[in-house]
Amino acid sequence: MSELSKVAGLLTALALLSGCASSGMSKSDRYQAQRYHQADDSAPVDPVDVSQVPDAVPKYEPKSRGGNRHYTVRGKHYQVMDSAEGFSETGKASWYGNKFHGHKTSNGEIYNMYAMSAAHKHLPLPSFVKVTRLDNGKQVIVRVNDRGPFHRGRIIDLSYAAAHKLGMLKTGTAAVKIEAIAVEPPWQQPDPIMALVQQQQSEGPKLPIQVAASSQPTVATPANQTSDTNISHRNWFVQVAATQDKARADHLIQQLASLFDAQGRTVSEQKLHKIQLGPFADEQDANKLLEILKKGEFSSAFKVYH
Repeated sequence: MSELSKVAGLLTALALLSGCASSGMSKSDRYQAQRYHQADDSAPVDPVDVSQVPDAVPKYEPKSRGGNRHYTVRGKHYQVMDSAEGFSETGKASWYGNKFHGHKTSNGEIYNMYAMSAAHKHLPLPSFVKVTRLDNGKQVIVRVNDRGPFHRGRIIDLSYAAAHKLGMLKTGTAAVKIEAIAVEPPWQQPDPIMALVQQQQSEGPKLPIQVAASSQPTVATPANQTSDTNISHRNWFVQVAATQDKARADHLIQQLASLFDAQGRTVSEQKLHKIQLGPFADEQDANKLLEILKKGEFSSAFKVYH
């Protein structure tokens, strides 16, 4: 056999071996292996401060066109839930970062590891969930817009920012409880003020609530416009809700202040507008109002002291 024939035979054998190796991977697996610029996931090369990144704000969103069909990964079939309402789950959370940053998520959006997002195998996309780390009690609210994790024993993959806020970047995983936050479409949502009015009418006259500065109702003003004549020292407030719609926040606080004959204000932080009633003369007065609100449409209301 000539040297040329030997070389040709060797090349043919190598080609056959290469074909056998690649044929062991599905077309989808080969695509996934090639789409990312790094083999293993990691934190960002130049980390940024994500400690002040706000939680995702639950709001009604229709299901995305992509990512909501039943699917198969590595030969395993996964069912996608029709609704997230009432869903909760306890298990192990992990996080994903730089490898996937800038690539498409399962519903066609672009993954941003600095946003408060997550991946889940079964929840409809998008969904909102509260994630509580069980060993330290830290909580975050994230928007689910991706599929995963597909490692055994893990129930949710958090963004880099969400993992940072839960303190699990170094450990990589943590035991968590996730609870879906279902938001009804606007046309199905009851008017919260009317619900409170009906509740007050059915329960009799409203409770006398003493405010710290004045017993007269006031028009709500942004926190940065509150003067020392209104609030001269720290007091109790009741935060009723928060919204990204400034006009709705102002309208709601005026209605609530009138309904309860109390002062009110909106506190704006970045794009979020917090609706607060007060200041109150003492904590007991704040508790009275909080009890009324929680019985109505504002079950997530809470007290603040500043």
